Amino acid sequence: MSFQMLGYFQHFKIALHFQSLLFWLALMRDLMSKTKVAHSTGDGSTVNNADSGSGKVDSRKMRILSFLNDDISGAILDISFQRLVKREKAPGTQGPLELWSDDFEGKGDFSQYRSRLLELVKFVASNKPLVAGVKVSERVMAIINSLLISTMPAQDLAVMESMQSALENVVSAVFDGSNQFGGANSEVQLSLSRIFEGLLRQLLSLKWTEPPLVVALGHYLDALGPFLKYYPDAVGGVISKLFELLTSLPFVFKDPSTNSARHARLQICTSFIRIAKTSDKSILPHMKDIADTMAYLQREGRLLRGEHNLLGEAFLVMASAAGIQQQQEVLAWLLEPLSQQWMQLEWQNNYLSEPLGLVRLCSDTSFMWSLFHTVTFFERALKRSGIRKANLNLQSSSAENSAVMHPMASHLSWMLPPLLKLLRAIHSIWSPSISQLLPGEIKAAMTMSDAEQFSLLGEGNPKFSRGAVAFADGSQLDTSKEGYGEPNESDIRNWLKGVRDSGYNVLGLSATIGDPFFKSLDSGSVVVALMENIQSMEFRHIRQLVHSVLIHMVKFCPLDMWEFWLEKLLNPLFIHCQQVLSSSWSSLMHE
Repeated sequence: MSFQMLGYFQHFKIALHFQSLLFWLALMRDLMSKTKVAHSTGDGSTVNNADSGSGKVDSRKMRILSFLNDDISGAILDISFQRLVKREKAPGTQGPLELWSDDFEGKGDFSQYRSRLLELVKFVASNKPLVAGVKVSERVMAIINSLLISTMPAQDLAVMESMQSALENVVSAVFDGSNQFGGANSEVQLSLSRIFEGLLRQLLSLKWTEPPLVVALGHYLDALGPFLKYYPDAVGGVISKLFELLTSLPFVFKDPSTNSARHARLQICTSFIRIAKTSDKSILPHMKDIADTMAYLQREGRLLRGEHNLLGEAFLVMASAAGIQQQQEVLAWLLEPLSQQWMQLEWQNNYLSEPLGLVRLCSDTSFMWSLFHTVTFFERALKRSGIRKANLNLQSSSAENSAVMHPMASHLSWMLPPLLKLLRAIHSIWSPSISQLLPGEIKAAMTMSDAEQFSLLGEGNPKFSRGAVAFADGSQLDTSKEGYGEPNESDIRNWLKGVRDSGYNVLGLSATIGDPFFKSLDSGSVVVALMENIQSMEFRHIRQLVHSVLIHMVKFCPLDMWEFWLEKLLNPLFIHCQQVLSSSWSSLMHE
């Protein structure tokens, strides 16, 4: 039966292959879920350890799993790797195989199909790590060699991009602990380390500078993050390569045709975050070198604010593995330069002291985006800081002690007052008395974008540009033209949405810290900023305010401060909602 289903899986017709994929995926899900107490042996396959865990592994299922030998596992991986790309993106590259096409009906979309293939790859890699390591390395090496001599690099690049996820799933299955790599047979460990060290050397030797190739290479390097966790000696080479890729790309983007270079630079900075997450403490010895390189690039004017924010976030991820003291030092280093500009009264008085000040701000392109990046970094800092749940002990688990220990607590007193003024100014432009005085461009920017409408209606999202940054609601912010030329309607809409989204998140995350938030702020200023124009707010913004800010304030407000905070905040909201709902029901009844 298994040989027959393997034949169907290898069949060139997509229909037969697809049905067989469902069989193999269901089988591996069942078998691997029953082998959690298995350990790795010399041949790299999982076998029963009857003495471990809370129960015995089903011997029948173990016999079935052992039947899936190296040849069968290798064949499944070979076909899975070849079918990870759509026919439209790689015409004629896979020989006789009929690849997935948008023309196929009744099989869902390609993303679902691809997810199933990758899940199967991960299961096979967990069962046969050595086979998976050999196969994925050989496949990647072959693609790279083909790309180096290709006359059609765009077509081969699509194949390479498709393999990045396969590599990521194989590496995570082998090295993230789910396969008990740390306790595996030393011979298997040695073989696997040689395989991935060889692959890493090949990747580090590539001298690509074209933006699409740089993005692909960066993704391959961060896919190896779990491997770096067990082989810290390789981290330094990866860090150096990422900076080499970053500095090989153009820095100035006044020409729209260079948007791909900007996208590539942002992706390389994002790779630092992914590697910081997956390599764990292996990256800690390299923090100083990374900081020195960041400082050098900043002094040379070769690091944009958005890029600095991403690298700063990577630093916070690294610091979270080192403890609270390291986080506090990193935050002080990152936030001190921002505080100097953020706390200045000059820009607050110029842009936030009267209703139409925001109009002047939207004409100051450079400063407008500088504020945006400051607010978004506050959000990143709050999300990445704090105590890991695994490190909490009984003594420090109380809300009071957690708040005192939170590394962001000391920064709230200077961070939040200007943010509240900025949010108050944004809220005010929706009030009728001010909106009627606004320029047409800003009025148009206050309407919903297509992305927001798609998200609100629960429909599929439209395609976004390469410079887009995703938000929690599924919409995206296009920063590809940030800082150049006069802002248009789309730029202003993106800015308003970005500052509102991040600003609300900053307030909500700050509230979760507890006492330092509620005791360092004047409740009256918060109420004015959030509730002064509640009657002019659109429902989408009220919903966002409730979910991102008010729920956290209710949950974390100290009991003895409810009267000063919650009554003042919630009363205007409840009155407005009651009036609107009453009016709506009355209108509905009359209809």
